[in-house]
Amino acid sequence: MSHFVVGVVLPYSTYGSDQEIDEYLANVLWRYDENRSVPEYDQPCGCADWRVSKLVCATILEQFGDFNAVFRQPWNDRVDQHPDMQVLAESWRETWTPDERHEYYHLRSGIRERVEEEMGGWKAHTAPYFETQDRLRDEHPLAGVPDEGCEDCHGTGIARSTYNPEAKWDWWVIGGRWDGFMSQAEDIIEGTDAFDQAPYDDKFKTYERNICTVEELLARVEADPDRRTFALLTDRWIEQGDMGWWGMVSDEKDPDEWNRQYLMVLR
Repeated sequence: MSHFVVGVVLPYSTYGSDQEIDEYLANVLWRYDENRSVPEYDQPCGCADWRVSKLVCATILEQFGDFNAVFRQPWNDRVDQHPDMQVLAESWRETWTPDERHEYYHLRSGIRERVEEEMGGWKAHTAPYFETQDRLRDEHPLAGVPDEGCEDCHGTGIARSTYNPEAKWDWWVIGGRWDGFMSQAEDIIEGTDAFDQAPYDDKFKTYERNICTVEELLARVEADPDRRTFALLTDRWIEQGDMGWWGMVSDEKDPDEWNRQYLMVLR
């Protein structure tokens, strides 16, 4: 499961009417609903890759051990123990205002990114693991061979599907964890804190705190690229990358290129 922010450009005619906003959002987002079935079509079956991945997994585990224990946790520990990160951590205090907290996390993100680059980067750190994994998959004798026991393709490599190929979401809400994202920094912090403390069914759906003009959003993003949404929907859907499970993004655009595309659409 992954959560991300989508900015939807609304017609001016919907402004001031919660009902019209709801109806418009439902109509434009429906196209990207994961639960929307489409007429059956042929698609390559993933059974070959899935089977080989399972077979390779045991070899990888034996050779490297648990990924989190061997790679992720030591990496996080090394980053957090860097002198610059230590100095920043010591500056934390509980009495900060929401604006100050926003600035702290923004600063921490920048310092962490620089520290990771100094250490050679996460990709370089994990390269032995993923390079070995890819090599074993490519060299496996069953690589690319459909599974004869597959219930979807029956060994043909081609499966029939009614899954929406444009799917982007399976649930959405106005605001939610990012309540206030379209307004001010302090609203984001307050919204996140309250969301974390609220009962599951008590989600935010506040229109005022989650609407701004295109000009206002453009000015904020020009001043601070971190105010971009992950995706933007006008007459078409554009996104920073392909969002997968657990917040993992593939085919991610270069930050400068994504910023250029985002601003071009808003302008």
